[in-house]
Amino acid sequence: MSEAEKPTANGPDALAARLLKGERRALARAITKVESTRMSDRADAG
Repeated sequence: MSEAEKPTANGPDALAARLLKGERRALARAITKVESTRMSDRADAG
């Protein structure tokens, strides 16, 4: 994977990868983003 293809540390792809690894903090972050009223967070949540 090239540097340009790597997901950003806080991007949705990186968050998904961390969720699949079973990271509890990633789960908390994902829930927060989904429940957020901020448009930028909701866009990241998909």
